[in-house]
Amino acid sequence: MSKRNSKKNPKVSLKTPKVREEVSPGHLKRIIAVSEARTREIEESRVVYPDPDLFDSLDLSGVKALGFTDKVEWDPDDLDILFARRRSRKSRGKQRGGSQSQGGKKGLPDPKVVAAKVYDIIKNFKVVGNDGNVVMGTWNMEFLDASKAKYFLETYKHIVPRFHIIGCTEITLDGLQVIANALGYKAYASVENTRSQAVGFLVHPRLKVKGNPISYDEIANVQGIPNLRPAYRLDVEDTATGDEYAAVVVHMKSMRGGPASTAPVRRQQAKKLVEVLGEDFVGFICGDWNSHLDNPSVTDNDPLKQAGFKLVGPKDKTPTHIMKSRLDGFFVMNFGKVGRLQVFNFWRELGRDLSDHGTVRCQKRVCGGVGNDSTCGTVDDPSGPYSDSPSDPVEVDTSTE
Repeated sequence: MSKRNSKKNPKVSLKTPKVREEVSPGHLKRIIAVSEARTREIEESRVVYPDPDLFDSLDLSGVKALGFTDKVEWDPDDLDILFARRRSRKSRGKQRGGSQSQGGKKGLPDPKVVAAKVYDIIKNFKVVGNDGNVVMGTWNMEFLDASKAKYFLETYKHIVPRFHIIGCTEITLDGLQVIANALGYKAYASVENTRSQAVGFLVHPRLKVKGNPISYDEIANVQGIPNLRPAYRLDVEDTATGDEYAAVVVHMKSMRGGPASTAPVRRQQAKKLVEVLGEDFVGFICGDWNSHLDNPSVTDNDPLKQAGFKLVGPKDKTPTHIMKSRLDGFFVMNFGKVGRLQVFNFWRELGRDLSDHGTVRCQKRVCGGVGNDSTCGTVDDPSGPYSDSPSDPVEVDTSTE
């Protein structure tokens, strides 16, 4: 009989990390106070965008009367550099245009310049149609209302047609409707909170919305914290393939008040979302999660992941927010192959002139029938376009063709 090894084995902890389920009374009081202060800040910094054709004729007093700090003038040499695509990677992160503080007032940019810059970034991505993969997007549009939608309409005309469906946050229905009417899309939105923040969708005609939209208002009701947003659901049919699934958009509690202190709020929201969607959910959830999606210690403990939802691009660390955080993305369940994650960080060129969040894009693979996609035969390749390889480039590179 052989001798047992007398060396003690290292202890292995079988306990899972303790996760707080509710905000403590002390933290809750502070979070509510911070939220109320943020609401006041938003009201004080609210702006009204003019008719875009009036930009050239507006003087400084006219701009300030609309709530802006100044009128942003652009150096023609700056545009030459951008359009020639000769900027170095080092200079790529420099923000040009109106200087703006996070959450404060900002300068009024020339809408023609914004549209030209955005088009130069996105022009190589084809406009979607009634065949091919379903292209999904999510975008925090930073206080989109009707005046902003009209002012930047030429810009939105470049962006939106490259998606079949976009989950939109920080919007109003009136704002989405302006864009939808101009492009032949349909707009849907939840009820706004007191900050004029709703969540909703822009939907291409290929996707038919079935039944009535559903607003999960319980997601906005957690421990009495004001101005949370509901989750909002559409049930859609892909008319090219007959596939039916749900699309849900969320805008979870912000990290104002502290990431750790506010995390239990987002956890409660996620648990409620899991409960209302059920275990047989088929579809995707997108939006502004206000969580660091590239941090496994955050996502591994998320109720969505524990319930079987999969984060698209779990290892990717591309920021989607001007503060260099990955806050926006997609969770999917029973949804087939989803991939080709891409991020359009327009804020790298424009600062917050358009939004402080990037537009995130991914695709649902379609095989067979009218919606056949030619990449179907290669999707099982672990290095292919539907992989989760962190070595695959995600952010759209504006410095090269």
